[in-house]
Amino acid sequence: MARFVSFLSLILSFVAFVAAQKEAVGLRAGNSGNTTLSGCSYSATCTASGIEGVCVSVSAGCCSGTTTSGLCPGSSDIMCCTNNKCTTPSGSGTCMQTSKCTGKSYSGYCTGPSDLQCCVGITPAPTTSTYGVDISDALSTSGASCFISAGVSFIIPRGFRSTGAVDTNVCTSIKNAASAGIKTRDTYMFPCSSLSACILLSFASIFSSLFVFFAVTYIGPTCSSSAASQMSQLVSYLNSNCKSQWSGRIWLDIEGSQYWTSSTSSNQAWYKVSNTRAACMMVISPFVAWLVSRTLFY
Repeated sequence: MARFVSFLSLILSFVAFVAAQKEAVGLRAGNSGNTTLSGCSYSATCTASGIEGVCVSVSAGCCSGTTTSGLCPGSSDIMCCTNNKCTTPSGSGTCMQTSKCTGKSYSGYCTGPSDLQCCVGITPAPTTSTYGVDISDALSTSGASCFISAGVSFIIPRGFRSTGAVDTNVCTSIKNAASAGIKTRDTYMFPCSSLSACILLSFASIFSSLFVFFAVTYIGPTCSSSAASQMSQLVSYLNSNCKSQWSGRIWLDIEGSQYWTSSTSSNQAWYKVSNTRAACMMVISPFVAWLVSRTLFY
């Protein structure tokens, strides 16, 4: 009888072994295109904070990224693993969906579905950021308070119009921004335009590159007012009306080609004169806001 029981136990063990092998084959067939690495299998996929991950054993050391509980079936040891670390011959990276990789994706280095690959050369996100606005209308006290509530920490009101005159709303905006508690209060210049000056520059460029430089230096990009004159007008107005509230920085608003000449060298010359004049007046070197195209200057 004892021999019979032993023989029966042997048969049952063999049957269990065969069943287990069939289940394993079924799992491999069902997970075609998926990857299991270093003995770390995954039971399901999951999503945490919009990031796709896999359900793996934490105690087995299968996750070197971020683990989130409550998103996976099974025991409490099975958690959702996102941003798992990975290493390829091309460098180390993070396991993520190929559609969200800002670097290059390499397959075969991450446990999970086929679209979960090792992303190498990820563009890092900024650790800190500030939120600001530029405006072309006068900023009221209520508007400034609204900006503060919205988290605005810097403001850039228009200081010079494309018509060739100082925008007299600039100091009102700067003062109201200061009273509301907006920390940084710059201003921007929109260089002026004039068809007659544009024609003059076009005519000059035909005959003499030297005259083009002279015209840009003393006349302006497409305006009868020179770069130095425009900058002087703006800085003088700011110093006379809101010097203590103004941060001391001027931005240049570079927009459409209709405001500039077709000569990049002429446009560069105008900018350099503007920049030099600002430096002579103890203004922080102007920054250029490239709103349309760099081809105006390069």
